[in-house]
Amino acid sequence: MATRGFNKRCGYCRRGKEKYDKQGLTPGGFCVDAMSAIYPYFLALLYDAVFPQDPSVHEGILVRCPNANSPTLIRVSFKYKKLRLLLNILEKFFRHIGFPKDAIDKMMIAEIMNENEECRHRLGRRFIFRIPDIRQLCPASFFSLYPFIHLYARGKKVSEADGQLALGLACPDPKSNINYLVEPFVKKSGSAEISLIIKACCFYLVDLSKYKIVTQDGSGSQVSLDKIFPAGLCPTLMNVAIPYIITFQNGGYFKWRKDIHTVEAQCPNSESCVAFEIRRDPSGAKPLSLVIKQVRGKCPKAHREGEIFHFDFSKLICPHLFSRLFPYLLFLELHPERKEYAQGILLEDPLQDGVKYLLTRAV
Repeated sequence: MATRGFNKRCGYCRRGKEKYDKQGLTPGGFCVDAMSAIYPYFLALLYDAVFPQDPSVHEGILVRCPNANSPTLIRVSFKYKKLRLLLNILEKFFRHIGFPKDAIDKMMIAEIMNENEECRHRLGRRFIFRIPDIRQLCPASFFSLYPFIHLYARGKKVSEADGQLALGLACPDPKSNINYLVEPFVKKSGSAEISLIIKACCFYLVDLSKYKIVTQDGSGSQVSLDKIFPAGLCPTLMNVAIPYIITFQNGGYFKWRKDIHTVEAQCPNSESCVAFEIRRDPSGAKPLSLVIKQVRGKCPKAHREGEIFHFDFSKLICPHLFSRLFPYLLFLELHPERKEYAQGILLEDPLQDGVKYLLTRAV
């Protein structure tokens, strides 16, 4: 994948001509599936969220990879930078004068916490995330784009009349609006050249009523996804929103925002980006809400400026679970012919030990 253009440079997009292979997606060859699994907690800890302490974890939070048959346990934690005190003073100063800055005072760490023969990472392996790191794809962009990278990683080949599909995708920052091109994996030398047909990522619409979750606890409990999803909200947009929601739920805030109870992001559809704002009630009395701020182009889901969605998670799907499900939901939607998934895809809960879910078609 490579950058195609941008509105504004950032710490990861300096030249606008960045290219990323498998090694550039994550540091040190860290598993891309594991990176997607830990990112919501990575972001939350980076921006001062505090999770309930797990007695089995000395610090940070323990996250399970999606492999329900043999999940790898990953501790997500951080180490303060040496200049932490100075960075915090600068953050307070710039916030006081009305120009808040994103003063990042942590290096993030992912550590493998169990021996797993099915995982290429060994017990005790540590991966360090320095932010920003111009050698790597931005972690926020990675999470937003991962469901579509996942399609190609699983062998998705969308054929068109004259070539193969490549996807145009946008980063989640509405101001930078960095655009990426995700192409199929390069064929071996000597094979025929592939002509690429570029489309925005939302060339499909996921019908949530076609899918259900079956809890694997012996109870047989199941529910259709459309019954527990915010009515009218695009699932792709919701997937981008999840890390910010989890950060707000656990007391974090985004340092570059004047109002620390809000954050803005956008969906990955490069042709009709939908920018939105997530709002947290400072008192905690009201649920989180999402407001559509801007629609560039024609949104396939017909979102319009000013729409508001309220998240009462006592009645909606758990954000931790939806974050785990979405890449596989997209995979099932675009792979109806794959017989090996006729019974669904079994997934491990990211936080709860031994809790598994079967994502399957409702009919």
